[in-house]
Amino acid sequence: MPLQPFPVPRSPRPRDRSSASLAPHRASATWAAAAACLSLAACAHAPSSQTAAALPPPAKTAGDPAEKTNRAIFAVNRTVDRAAVAPVARGYSKVMPSPARKGLKNFTSNLKGPHILINDVLQANFRRAGTTSARFAINSTVGVAGLFDVAGRMGMPFHDADMGQTFGRWGVPPGPSLQIPLLGPSNLRDFSGDLIGGALNPATYLTGGAATAVSVVDGVDMVDDRAELLPLTDELQRTSPDYYASLRDKTAEGRAAMVAEAKSGRGKPEGDHKSGAPLLMTPTAPAADPAARP
Repeated sequence: MPLQPFPVPRSPRPRDRSSASLAPHRASATWAAAAACLSLAACAHAPSSQTAAALPPPAKTAGDPAEKTNRAIFAVNRTVDRAAVAPVARGYSKVMPSPARKGLKNFTSNLKGPHILINDVLQANFRRAGTTSARFAINSTVGVAGLFDVAGRMGMPFHDADMGQTFGRWGVPPGPSLQIPLLGPSNLRDFSGDLIGGALNPATYLTGGAATAVSVVDGVDMVDDRAELLPLTDELQRTSPDYYASLRDKTAEGRAAMVAEAKSGRGKPEGDHKSGAPLLMTPTAPAADPAARP
């Protein structure tokens, strides 16, 4: 949600093969792709050796007792992102037409409907659950399998929800900060929630061609999410004296906003944090305006 970006490392992916024995693997992969959007965004150009030497050694921060280990994992994440993920995302954003990107985003958002509905119900947000159900029904039919956000134009905007948010809605504290390999900033509550949420996600148990198709779509969506985060992470790298701390803190702020949203039962302000993600598990780009979708 976010197994994000990166926040801002939300959202929530890949799933494949047979049912029971491979379900845990698909749950983990599904979370990884969803959270990917955000997570691998926690990577980019490291500061020069002179700059790094000029900075004081990081002090142990409240809420981040394993900061030394987290920073070591973060360094690996940045290397992977710089070498592979960010360049692919930049190329994708240049060559993929905007209408195609919007259609893909609508499609993947619609696929999340059943998973979001489960969390809406578990949060006792029944009005939001009704909106999620109506959106899924309308966009899956009139919206041509979710490619068009017809429900959004009818006044039913998209919202995300995940198990970490659900735990927070019922008072579970975030716990210590974690830096997840290849996924980025999170905390104990949200990391645990993503593992459990993957097991509860109906899409996890698809098999055969359906599982393969969803895995491909999830992979492309992961790249699209990273592309959305490029302006944010590029800006943080230029302006922040401590990129690790900036991403960690923005992720925490975004997740706190998501939990507050679940407790209130109301939607987020337009342009605020992106659903369960990224400021999810990594920094998050502003949510897209539903009216701007095709």
